[in-house]
Amino acid sequence: MDITRRLSDGLVQYKTSSPYVLTDRNYKLNGIEILDINNSTHEVIKNVTIPKDFRAGLFTYNNGDWAISDKAMYDKIIATELAEAKTGAILKLERDTDSLIKEIVGERAFEYELAEKEAIAFKAAGYPENDVPASVSSDAIANDYSNTIACDLILTMANSWRAIQSSLRAQRLLSKANTKNALTVEELNTIEASWNDSLILIRQQII
Repeated sequence: MDITRRLSDGLVQYKTSSPYVLTDRNYKLNGIEILDINNSTHEVIKNVTIPKDFRAGLFTYNNGDWAISDKAMYDKIIATELAEAKTGAILKLERDTDSLIKEIVGERAFEYELAEKEAIAFKAAGYPENDVPASVSSDAIANDYSNTIACDLILTMANSWRAIQSSLRAQRLLSKANTKNALTVEELNTIEASWNDSLILIRQQII
């Protein structure tokens, strides 16, 4: 990476890998003329390793060493960036959760809950053939099952969904807490990667 360094104090105001021209009148970058920056006030240094936390106008580069020129402003910018990143990360957790739930149950959550409730009652009553709930009988007829098998399959799928719900909730709450406590954007990236991995594992539980 190339940098534009102010000669008076070493302040680095620009970094670029794009074509640029530093003349005796101005600095041209991406077709834009930047006034008050010219070859009498600044110099371009090529192939410099930039600090990971570099922010233009807040770092100096002198004798090969980097230093923060305005610590208060730097801390303010980092804090603002971290707060914004946290807000975005939490919104993503909520969107991902809603998306996965919709993917699994769609708009039929009430229908599934009713089927689960009726199947639980039917099984608890001993699978009485003279009193079969509509959710159980409709499933049995549609799939050519006995009422007992239909009931048990409804409960198996319901239990699987409850396990997924529990796992999803636990992962979301943990990720949200870790996000709120994160001290750097790098930590947020690690939390997001872990969350994405957990979603893959949760999807593998779907039957």
